Amino acid sequence: MTGYTRSNRELWAKRYRWPRGALEACNAIEDLYPNWSVLWEPGSKSGSRQQRGFYAKRRTDVLDRPPVYVAKAEDLVARIKAADEEREAEDEATKRLMRLWSEATRPNK
Repeated sequence: MTGYTRSNRELWAKRYRWPRGALEACNAIEDLYPNWSVLWEPGSKSGSRQQRGFYAKRRTDVLDRPPVYVAKAEDLVARIKAADEEREAEDEATKRLMRLWSEATRPNK
C-alpha cells in the first residue's frame, strides 16, 4: 500500500464503486492523521487480495510494516492511535538500547 492523493483516491472510489461514505471516511481520517495514508479495499472473492475494509499505513514508515486493517471506518481511528502508541514504545525501547550500547562500548577514560 502506498500513499494516495485525494484525487487518486477519488478515481479509485469511482472505478471500484466504493460504498457510500467510504471516500469521505478516508479523507476525514487523513485530515485527523495526516501522517497516515488511508484506503478502502473492496477485497476479492478468490481471497487473492486483501480483505474488504479500511487500511491505513504511515507515510513515513521506512520499514515494510503491514498496514493496519479494520472492517469499519469508525474503528480505524482507535487502531491508528494504538499503532502510534506501539510505535512510540518501540522507539523508546530502541533509544534505551542505543544508549546502553553506547555506554557499554565507550572506551575507558
